[in-house]
Amino acid sequence: MRSNAHSADPSLLDTLKILTAVFGALFFTRLELMRVDLEEARERAATQLIWLLATLFCLGVGVVLLVLLIIIAMWNTQRLAVLGGLAGLFLSGGLLAVWEALRQLQTQPALFRASLSAQAHGVAGLAPSHGVVPGEADAES
Repeated sequence: MRSNAHSADPSLLDTLKILTAVFGALFFTRLELMRVDLEEARERAATQLIWLLATLFCLGVGVVLLVLLIIIAMWNTQRLAVLGGLAGLFLSGGLLAVWEALRQLQTQPALFRASLSAQAHGVAGLAPSHGVVPGEADAES
């Protein structure tokens, strides 16, 4: 009789070791997914920043040269009207750009979307198939 109890203990211990190893592997997999998400977000942000700076520089130089061209062409006729119209145009464009930037910031995708999706899928796979959620049975008792 003692041998049966003794043989059941190593089986339980082996099961606990396997379960611990599985949960450890699951934890490190989730950490790796989060690291990959962070790297992708960093690379995307760096690329967007470089393109933004290049765009701002080129457009800025082009706008300054265009304004100078228009002012010089209208110098003897209506230079104040041209300056006022161009100022209004650029201020409107700047306000539109600020509005769009704020809209973009508010609609950013979740940072760890892939990790959270994998986590939800993993948790759904661990749930019992008969519909009882652990903890609910304890609350009902």
